[in-house]
Amino acid sequence: MTCFDRAEAARLLNSHYIFDTPDGLMALEAPLCVDCETAGRIELASDVHHVEKVRDYPELRLVEANCMALCGSCHSARTRRGE
Repeated sequence: MTCFDRAEAARLLNSHYIFDTPDGLMALEAPLCVDCETAGRIELASDVHHVEKVRDYPELRLVEANCMALCGSCHSARTRRGE
């Protein structure tokens, strides 16, 4: 993870890989897809899945514990299932 000061991170807030942590805003670097990793595959993540939906809990959008790094295929599958 790379730590950014808040001013520098402000321009990155639309990024899928910026999270608010007790130590400040953090960015994931080349995360692996959690679902693929669980299935024994290695795939770089391209999307972030929010465990608690952003529309229901917008305050959790940048909370790392609410985010899972997923590849596009796994993210689409979870979205189709309504997760």
